[in-house]
Amino acid sequence: MTELLQTEDDIILDSESETDIDETKPEITETSESELATETDDKQDKTNDGAQKAINKQHAKYREEERKRIEVEKEAKELREKLAAFESAKVETDIPPIPDPYDDDYEDKIKARDEAITRKASQEAQKSFLTEQQNAQKETAKKTEQERINTLISGYDKHTVTLGLNPSDVAKAGNKVVEYGISGEVAEFILEQEDGPLITTYLSENPILLDELRHMTPIQAAFKVSSDIRAAASGLKPQASTAPDPVEILTGRGAGETEDPLLKGATFE
Repeated sequence: MTELLQTEDDIILDSESETDIDETKPEITETSESELATETDDKQDKTNDGAQKAINKQHAKYREEERKRIEVEKEAKELREKLAAFESAKVETDIPPIPDPYDDDYEDKIKARDEAITRKASQEAQKSFLTEQQNAQKETAKKTEQERINTLISGYDKHTVTLGLNPSDVAKAGNKVVEYGISGEVAEFILEQEDGPLITTYLSENPILLDELRHMTPIQAAFKVSSDIRAAASGLKPQASTAPDPVEILTGRGAGETEDPLLKGATFE
């Protein structure tokens, strides 16, 4: 009987303990949901911060490129104005004909003609120099721009390989994006990103997003790419295979034992 009572008491105590534990479960669940919400907010904040940093970097890049472009245009304008001034001075530098030796002012005319020849030669030399300088400036600007584009493309191709994507498929996706008509600034922004090939592939499959980007300012488009589009495009990254390595097939031959080529195919009675 005592043992039975003790057993019943134990059961009651156990039951009361379980009840107490059950009553605390909702608090644990609520705490977990709160922590999960906080973690989600933190991740979203980090994503927004990363997008903002990328946009700030791109905006600074645009401003620097704009400054350089204005300087180049200013120098080109100055050269054009100087060349135009030489062209308008042609009348003043026309060489007069050889004077008649019997003219009373023959010596003065010869001197004036010699001075005109010297002046014209000087102006032609300066004009030639300015023309060469202008052509060199254009060539340098063209070369610099081409090198910049080649660097972007080279980095983009390396990212394609690193991400495990098919270069041919990425190239086709890129053609679709370009043909859709997004701005050069947005295209360059995508090229500069480590996950640029993934973004390109994703955009090529979502023309509605491409149309949205086409009507945005470069900064707005950069923010869109750095947040929503980047997150969605990350799902296109090929996953590493989890299959185990193939099993090594063992042969009956001992370690270091090889087949004598002279005995290959031989039969023994």
